[in-house]
Amino acid sequence: MRVLHLFGWKIKDIEKFLPTIKEQGFDAIQISPIQPSKEEDSEYWWMPYQPIGFQIGNRFGTKEELESYDRS
Repeated sequence: MRVLHLFGWKIKDIEKFLPTIKEQGFDAIQISPIQPSKEEDSEYWWMPYQPIGFQIGNRFGTKEELESYDRS
């Protein structure tokens, strides 16, 4: 299995590249956590891993964006 790590990418930006990612043979994508974190605007890579709740949605994207990709 080939996994592409796209940490720090916004969901809407990832969606634009999905056809290319598939063409390159990747089977899965790993993204940054999309739950609220302590310091939402922090530039430190590890801040998204400091969650403050279980809601879905932060600067990387929303639940709707995560679910919106049309696979057809």
